[in-house]
Amino acid sequence: AEVLRAITQIREYLLKKRQSFDITVRPTNSSDFKNAVWECIKTIPYGYTISYEDIALELTDGDIKKAAKLTRAVGHACAENPVPIIVPCHRVIGKNGMLVGFKDGVEFKDFLLTHELFAAMPLA
Repeated sequence: AEVLRAITQIREYLLKKRQSFDITVRPTNSSDFKNAVWECIKTIPYGYTISYEDIALELTDGDIKKAAKLTRAVGHACAENPVPIIVPCHRVIGKNGMLVGFKDGVEFKDFLLTHELFAAMPLA
């Protein structure tokens, strides 16, 4: 039943009728750190982006030195995200604003962000 809900919700997302998901995801073989990264990613609003460093800062309560050491690990956790649209790691970008890294290709990341950008804009 949950898989059917996921299919329905992803279809709605692609048709620009859904901006968030309420699907229960229980990744196997994940660490507490990866789960924390994914929970943080799930809070990024539709149509917005944050950097890998921003996530690291949140996970370290703003400790810049600790966050600097965790930024790559955040990227690695994004790469291992088993459900990249439901846990929207495409909304995580480089701190310089560049689209970097995405296990399904940067082109797909660009497609998803463009999809959200234009869906989020009000019609005239």
